[in-house]
Amino acid sequence: MDATSLLVELYCQAYADGISVFSRYPVGDLGAATIEMNGRYAVFIDDEQFGTAADELCALAHECGHVHTGATHAVASPYDLIERHEYRADRWAIHQLLPPERLQKALGSGGECWQLAEELGLPQHFICKAIDLYRAEGRLQ
Repeated sequence: MDATSLLVELYCQAYADGISVFSRYPVGDLGAATIEMNGRYAVFIDDEQFGTAADELCALAHECGHVHTGATHAVASPYDLIERHEYRADRWAIHQLLPPERLQKALGSGGECWQLAEELGLPQHFICKAIDLYRAEGRLQ
């Protein structure tokens, strides 16, 4: 499935999960942000900041990761807490968009991160994070 189809599917899933998603909402240089208030979540996406559907897909998946893992925090939170929450959101996004079996299969043909990104239709930075995560989890050879 291409990135645009996956993006539409993820927007629909977020809606079904009760997440309010606001697109074309400027959030500064972040591109996307998640807010939790009284147990309800809202994701704000500035879709004009993303060059491709794959970039927006990864950003939305990351923000949904904050929601599904409960990894939200106050803006003035300690840096170590913020980093832990970002890691949890990244981990959720990677598990949703790129199962380890699919990545392992692509790695079997060899290549650099940028080549895998082209093959898998996801941004290079996302592929590199996925490789690091799955290796740390012992799920890649």
